[in-house]
Amino acid sequence: MGCFDSVYFGCPDRQCIGLVEFQSKAGGCDLEVFQPECVPLSIAGDIEGDVEMCPECGTSLKVRLLQSTGTVAMTVERDNDR
Repeated sequence: MGCFDSVYFGCPDRQCIGLVEFQSKAGGCDLEVFQPECVPLSIAGDIEGDVEMCPECGTSLKVRLLQSTGTVAMTVERDNDR
């Protein structure tokens, strides 16, 4: 059995209450569970485009990014420890 992190999505079918799990080995693989609104960039990039079926209704679901992970804003700060 391997370790991974998971993101759970509610099935978008309004008649369904299923939760769909997407697994990633791109993060710490500490069996962490992330909400779709707060997924680390490495995991988001890893599961983008993955397809899983809803265990309740059988609907095929594909992960799509709401925001691009192509770039990340960064800055530098003075290292006062040196």
